[in-house]
Amino acid sequence: MNPIDQYIKLIEKHSIEPNHDLILDKALLIGSISQLILQKKIYKRNNDISDLIKEVFETEFLDYVMKSRTLLVSRIIRIIDSSDEQEFYKILNKFNEYVQFDNNDDDSEDFIDYWGKIINDSK
Repeated sequence: MNPIDQYIKLIEKHSIEPNHDLILDKALLIGSISQLILQKKIYKRNNDISDLIKEVFETEFLDYVMKSRTLLVSRIIRIIDSSDEQEFYKILNKFNEYVQFDNNDDDSEDFIDYWGKIINDSK
């Protein structure tokens, strides 16, 4: 299963179900967000990432963190990994809303398709 199919499967989960694999879901979200942040074609400047951080994670990082994408990704991984089930699905829903908002923006390319193309091209 390619990364886009895995992410679409993750998006389709909108409620907390008793028989799901939270660790797998966290890993898929961490991978998705990491790929988005690390791609300079999507976020040309590090400051462009701050909207994602504010809206999805409801936090801000100091300037030295925002200057390093790898440090930023490590902080996001820590937030996701330490979240409990309800916090995680709140983050997931906010990320999906953020992606849908960017996807519906008339001035931007199809956000998910572009991201998927970048991931598939890197294989």
